[in-house]
Amino acid sequence: APQGVHVVCQNFPRIKIVTSEIETGLNEEFRVVPGMGEFGDRYFGTDDDDDAQQT
Repeated sequence: APQGVHVVCQNFPRIKIVTSEIETGLNEEFRVVPGMGEFGDRYFGTDDDDDAQQT
């Protein structure tokens, strides 16, 4: 979300961030919206999405 990008850039002005997309913002629970879901679950394959688990 833009808020996170700004915080990182303010605290680390010499860092270079390369991304293909930045989400629109955060909701009241500080979750990225619209969001891709739980990154850790997707990355490690531990999500409960039945569509992702095809045998």
